[in-house]
Amino acid sequence: MQAWTSRIAHRFNTQKLATKLIASTLVISILIVAAMSFALFIPNSALFRKQIAEQLKLQTENITVKFNEDIQMKVAKMESLASIGQKNGLDMNKHQELIRNFSSQNPDLLGAAVVLNVTGKDGLSNEGKPIDLSDRDYIQAVADGKPGVSEPVPAKTDPSKLVVPMAYPLMKDGKAYGFYATGYQLDQATKYVSEAKIGKTGYAVLLDSRGKMAYHPDPALSMKKTIYDLNIPEVTAAFESAKQGIDTSYSYTFNGVKKIGYASMAEGGFIVQMAVPEKELLGPIYQMMTTTIVTAVIVMLAALLMVYFSAKRMVKPILYITDTVKLLAKGDLRPRLQVKTKDELGILADHMNEMLHSLSATIEQVSIASGSVANAALQISASTDEVAKGSVDQADRARTMSQLFDSLESSMDQVASNATHAKGLSQEAVDIANEGNSFINVSIEKMEQANSQMELLERDSKKIGDIIEVINEIAEQTNLLALNAAIEAARAGDQGRGFAVVADEVRKLAERSGEATKQIGTIIKGMQDNAVRSVQAVVEGVSQIAHTRQSFDGILMKVNDTYEMVGEITRSSEDQTSKAYGMMGEIESVASISEQAAAAAEQTAAASQELSALAEKLNDSVEMFKY
Repeated sequence: MQAWTSRIAHRFNTQKLATKLIASTLVISILIVAAMSFALFIPNSALFRKQIAEQLKLQTENITVKFNEDIQMKVAKMESLASIGQKNGLDMNKHQELIRNFSSQNPDLLGAAVVLNVTGKDGLSNEGKPIDLSDRDYIQAVADGKPGVSEPVPAKTDPSKLVVPMAYPLMKDGKAYGFYATGYQLDQATKYVSEAKIGKTGYAVLLDSRGKMAYHPDPALSMKKTIYDLNIPEVTAAFESAKQGIDTSYSYTFNGVKKIGYASMAEGGFIVQMAVPEKELLGPIYQMMTTTIVTAVIVMLAALLMVYFSAKRMVKPILYITDTVKLLAKGDLRPRLQVKTKDELGILADHMNEMLHSLSATIEQVSIASGSVANAALQISASTDEVAKGSVDQADRARTMSQLFDSLESSMDQVASNATHAKGLSQEAVDIANEGNSFINVSIEKMEQANSQMELLERDSKKIGDIIEVINEIAEQTNLLALNAAIEAARAGDQGRGFAVVADEVRKLAERSGEATKQIGTIIKGMQDNAVRSVQAVVEGVSQIAHTRQSFDGILMKVNDTYEMVGEITRSSEDQTSKAYGMMGEIESVASISEQAAAAAEQTAAASQELSALAEKLNDSVEMFKY
């Protein structure tokens, strides 16, 4: 059931709007027609059934009244006859003459008889024939001094005729000594029953107290069958109720025809039942129902036509809106809806026009923004490439400077070693001077060696100056690159903020490198000055030794001076070596930072390229819209 309902719902949801409206109207109309038919048929059917039951009751009671009146009239005649005849005592001749006159005066009664005992035997008919009435049902009643009526039986005088035996007692001293008897011909009674009509095919049935059909319109049943032979429980139950004096209305089916019946008891224990086909009596109801359904169908068809044209008129702007939405789905934002109605569709069209206008403006702004983003991404990418190139160049120069400082370190180690050795030689020179002039020539040679070393130190100092100039140039170029990167990051706005931080760090490192370079330059300048003074001192010492070889005291003084100067040179060399190591660490730090800056610049360039690609995709997406 659920699957069937789901299929119906799916088929309904896939139909067009006009079809849905017509189908809904059709279903509602059918429900209304069914409800109206039900509301009209059920109450009116019950009302008609009640009216039919009343008609059957009236008809049945009418037959019963006529039957009862006829029986009572016959009983009254018998009473009059008995009141006259009981004066005759046991004179049979007088009684016979009296009943003969009575029979001739009442042709509707089938003969008459007299019995001068209460057993019913030894009776005489109005024709003078012997008659035995001892088998009649009324014998006990007349013996008790009461009139009696028996069940319909064939007449004693004419067995071809069905009569209702009737008797009235002859009384003397309050006791019955005989009775008069006659037969009430059922022809008259059945006439009342047969003439009773209700509707076109309704009929009445006369039953005796045993259920035998005294009259039935079907000859095959009349006087041949009992009510029990029909085997209809409703009819049998109504018969039994009528025997109890309870009039009963009932429904039953006979020979495939549904019927409505009514049963009532008449005089002599007779039961009158009337029956009529239900369809015949409910004909007006069915006709009214048919008329109602036909009228409702006509109204329903008219409503469907109205709904069809209304739906067609309503669906037309919807289809127009649908076509516009299809264009919108393809990216065309230029059409505008021209719906002039003021209903919900008109309001929908107005709102859609507003939406299209807003969407067009938004797409236009997105297009402009995507172009700006693409340009900014290209600028950032170009600037980042320049920064990356500068960082790589700076890293290369830093590596070159590191190599130069490696060489300088070796030279300065050699200078320190030579200075230490010169100090030892100076000490030996002092010792030799103390020993005598014999060692002067050796001192001259050593001084010449010291002079050579001083010249080497002077050349190395000049190399250090050159290296310092290179470092200073690198620091200035790094500072310039950091400044350019900061300017480009500022142009990129929020997207270049991270790169601006990196550029600022590079600038700070460049400034620190420049300051360190200046300090190293100052130190190297001092070393150069000391080297020049040392060279001059050695030259002067050699000159003095050459010119004052004979003056031992002068030589000793100069040797002592030389010893002191060599000590200063040693200390200066050691200090320069220590600072050279510090500068080496700074240069390596500059190289590392330059490499990091180059890597960051490469990442920034990659991000800029991705941003540019996204901007191009966004621009391609925007270009599909027409506005």
